[in-house]
Amino acid sequence: MRHVRPLALVLSSVLCAFALAAGPTPTPVRPVEVKPLIALYELPLSVTGEFVTVTGVVFSGAPVDSVRVGERTATLRPAAPEDLVRFRRVPDGAADMPYRTWFEVPDAPLRAEGPSVLEVRAATTDGRFSDVHRVTVVRLARQAVEE
Repeated sequence: MRHVRPLALVLSSVLCAFALAAGPTPTPVRPVEVKPLIALYELPLSVTGEFVTVTGVVFSGAPVDSVRVGERTATLRPAAPEDLVRFRRVPDGAADMPYRTWFEVPDAPLRAEGPSVLEVRAATTDGRFSDVHRVTVVRLARQAVEE
């Protein structure tokens, strides 16, 4: 019995030495979180009406939950190939994204004459948000155009 205790101490010391030599447990590597990317179709620089149509495609790693243009929520559908060929270029990294969602707000309001800034932002089902895109459209006075 007297030999059991020293043997247990030796074994526990050896196990502790192995544990210390192995170092800390590695932290699991998480994939890089990628924000949804928005590509907008060209907008007019100026209009005479009170509304403008904002259309584009969201490239994301998860399904798109919503796209907001100003105070309006966009209509969503999966992007078709003809939606994608309208772009001269897409954001860097967009080609690697598995989800492509077309969106449109046909009546984004331009509050007053002069420049109006519309903010566009997308959200996905996994809780990620795109960067905010700010688009400026100038609403012209109707008389200036008629003259």
